[in-house]
Amino acid sequence: MADTMYYYAVARIRVKELSLLSVSSLEQLLACKDYEECLRLLKERGFGKLSTEKEAEDIMEAEYQKAYQLFTELVKDETVLRVFQIPYDFHNAKVAIKLIYAESKGRVEEQAFLERGSLPFQEVLKSIREGKFEILPPMLADCVKKAYEDLLHTGDGQLCDVFLDAACLTALSRAGKESKVELLLNYTEKKLAFANMTIAYRACKAKKSQEFYEIALVPCETLSKRELITAAKKGEEELISYLQKTVYTEGARSLKLSYAAFELWCDNEIMQMLKGVKHLSYTVAPVVAYYLARETEIKMVKLILSGKRNSLPEQLIRERMRTLYV
Repeated sequence: MADTMYYYAVARIRVKELSLLSVSSLEQLLACKDYEECLRLLKERGFGKLSTEKEAEDIMEAEYQKAYQLFTELVKDETVLRVFQIPYDFHNAKVAIKLIYAESKGRVEEQAFLERGSLPFQEVLKSIREGKFEILPPMLADCVKKAYEDLLHTGDGQLCDVFLDAACLTALSRAGKESKVELLLNYTEKKLAFANMTIAYRACKAKKSQEFYEIALVPCETLSKRELITAAKKGEEELISYLQKTVYTEGARSLKLSYAAFELWCDNEIMQMLKGVKHLSYTVAPVVAYYLARETEIKMVKLILSGKRNSLPEQLIRERMRTLYV
């Protein structure tokens, strides 16, 4: 789709932006005395399908679906949509593999499939169950077949997850480049780098093997996989020292404080990037930015609901809040 063809889409997004929750809106939610009062306030704002009693997860899923439906209405470029479908395709593949494996062992396990992939999860499940991997998108077919066969052979569910998570990141990187959208190039690069930093940090703490690092970490342009592995294997201090010499100095500082502070920094970095494309009215960038902003908004509402339901102190919830788009 030519850039000028996004003029109408961006005009619709500008109107939708007016209904995004502001900081003051989240403050109102935080001020609610309990979970039920939060639900009532959200109902007034049109959140979810609250005509009947539902769990917070159902309410949030309804909001995710509404956001994704609008996104797919406005964006017809498959190379753009693929960036956002890939994580759900891989999630559903992982869930399907584990479900089929459990059944082969005579176990019944409840599994949570998600919508918003390029294929309905029922088709993903059916193709794996019948061994027809060629039905899956090319980015999925070979790695899903390998992960499934390896799980049947080894029974190692964690290895299956690590392998598919790495394959997902690789596919995400490729999709970002194929989109030829600068925002998506930057977005996918940040997602890869942040994932690599997270994996390296956790592996460092758990004293994982060289083989684990080689499988779990994926190449990206702003971090050296080799140097990241070398530093992580030497310990947490060496890892942070290496990261301080990269473009992620601030991330290294936050990681030194705590992992929670690092997660907050990662999310806020993405949000700052999204705010920087608001003015690009003739491109797909503001539409993508709005969709990601809605996802962040929904996550924050979910965080507050979960905190209220579990009677967490307001300050503890507030510490986990992310920067908003508006």
